[in-house]
Formats: sequence, C-alpha cells, structure tokens
Amino acid sequence: MMINTQLVILILAIVFVIIFSILFVAKKRNIKFFSQSSSLVQGFASFAEGNKEVALNEFKSIAKNTTLSPETYLTIGLLYRSNHDYIKAIQVHELLLGNKNIDIRFKNALIGELAKDYLLAEIPLKAINLLQTNDNLLKIPDNLITMARCQLLIQNYDKAIYYHIKYNKLTDKILYGFVAKCMIEKALHSDNTLATKYIKTALKDNQLNRPARMIQGMLLMQANKVEKAVSEYAKIIDNGLIRDKYDLDQIKKAFITIGKESNYIEMLERNVKSGNINPFIHMALADHFIHNQDNEKAVSIMESYMELPYSRIIGAKYYASISNNKVIANIVKSVASYKCVVCDNELDEYTDDCPKCKSFDSIQTK
Repeated sequence: MMINTQLVILILAIVFVIIFSILFVAKKRNIKFFSQSSSLVQGFASFAEGNKEVALNEFKSIAKNTTLSPETYLTIGLLYRSNHDYIKAIQVHELLLGNKNIDIRFKNALIGELAKDYLLAEIPLKAINLLQTNDNLLKIPDNLITMARCQLLIQNYDKAIYYHIKYNKLTDKILYGFVAKCMIEKALHSDNTLATKYIKTALKDNQLNRPARMIQGMLLMQANKVEKAVSEYAKIIDNGLIRDKYDLDQIKKAFITIGKESNYIEMLERNVKSGNINPFIHMALADHFIHNQDNEKAVSIMESYMELPYSRIIGAKYYASISNNKVIANIVKSVASYKCVVCDNELDEYTDDCPKCKSFDSIQTK
C-alpha cells in the first residue's frame, strides 16, 4: 500500500523525539519504559505496513497510560486523517491546540495540519479563519495550498487563484490544473458569454484539457451552434481525450441533433483504423456493432485494439466481457483502470479530480 511520503518522513522525524519523551517521563514517574517503547515501535510498524487501525490502537493505548509529547498526539490525528476519519482528526488536533505549553513553531505547524483537516472535512470557512489568525501562517507553502483549495470550495475563484499565484511566487511551483479548474468552475456558474471567455482562459495553457474541451462543446450546443459543437467534439475524439462513455454519449447526441449519426460512426471507424489508442473510441464502435447484432465484428475491433502496443487495461476488460475470455478477465480483474499522472494514485472509475492529491484533469487510462 502506498503511504503519503510527507507523512512517513514526519513520522520518522518525530519518532526519536517521542521515544526520548517516553524515556524522560519514565525516569520521573517510574513508568515501564520498555513495554511502552515496544508498543510505540509496534504502532509505527503497523502504520508502515498499512494496518492503520492497529497503529491507532497502539498509539491510543500509550496516550491513555502515560503523558507523552505533543508530537504523539499530532501523529494520532494524522493517522485518523490518513484513515479518512477527518472529524476525529479534528478533535485530536483541536484538543492539542488548546495546550498552552506547546511552543510557537509547533503551534504554527499544528494549525496548518488542523486547517487541512477542516478542508478535507469540507468545513472550508473554519480553515480560512484559522489560517488568517497570523500573517506568518500564509508564508508557508502548504497553508497557501490549503487556502487556495478552501477558496475554490466556497466558489471564491478569484481569491483561489490569488493564493495559487502567491504559492507559485514562493515556491516556483504550481498545483496541477488548478487555474483551469477555477476557470471551468467560473464558467459553470456564469452565463454563456462569460462562460465562453473563462473556458478560453482555461484552454490557454493546455489545449488538451478534457473537461474544458467538453464544456466548450456543451456551451456551443446551448448557444444553438450545433455545427461548431460537432466540430469541437470531433477534435476531442481525434485528440484521444475521451475518458468515459458519458463523453461519447454527449458527442453522439450532438451528431444526432444535426442528423449526422453516420458521420459519427465514420469518425469512430477512421480513428480505429488510424490506430488511435484511446480505448473508448474502440469500445464505442464495438458497442455500435453489438447494437446491430454483429457481435463478431465487435470482438474483432477489440482484438485489433488489444494488438496495439499501447492498449489500455480498460479496453482489455471490455474485450474480455464481450468475448467471454476468462483468461484475460482473470488477469485484469484486480487491476485498476485509471492512474493519476501526478501522484500515481490508481482508480477504477474516472473522475476529474484525483481523490488523493486533488490535482485536476490528471487522471489517465492505464
């Protein structure tokens, strides 16, 4: 199981501090050091192996039986967060924040982590208010990322871009697809004229942004510019930007609207013959032949796709289902169909945002 690298580094960095604190307290209060240090090691080992519940139980047991350093309680909160239990992470970190004995540097780091908890729990206003309590907090890159994402969540898109720019100036880095995401969200909440402007801005740096291209087609359809929409959708197919069957359903409807369904099929056939590696194009054409009760032709199309040097897992799964090929079905059954190009997170279904690193338009077929 993949573990957040920063979290592992944090744990390794503080483990020595925690063990030292146990030793110090043990000396003062005659606590059985070796049994507790053993539990501590078991807790870290369990977490490293992916047994988060076991790790949590070990840490909570230690916390109940002795007074440990604040780092231990911070780690417990981080474990809750990594287990997607954001409310408990908030409770632990809020409790720790009330400790008047923690130094200012630790407190600032804790505030940043608590703000992330609020963001993940979808309580963005609490995160924003917390990070605005001290100007120094907004000089920390991670906090700027949290602020930018919180502003996006409350639909304050200009502020979201503002904090993204501050993050970029401070680190010379960008959040993958973040500005495009803001522009697309603005487009979805604006009238057609402004929406078109925002989509053009989203596409300025990346013409291959799938969500923006699909929305551009949708806006053209809403403006009754169906011919232009069809032309845009054709480019989307030719560029291999399709990520799920829903995209193709939208595109097919546009062609049907102007009475050109045959042109749609011809376009799919042309892309299949040219070796377009996007699996959904081949799958859509195979679906067409299955609908016309020509299952043999459908299987043949997917067999030719499987022979391409860069064929995708999702195409193999579809081929196995229509050809009843149990060997291939067993091979790909437990393999994810999608992967984030930023953090390598693997998924079975497409989503515009990576659930792990929150990058936008970063999910690709495997």
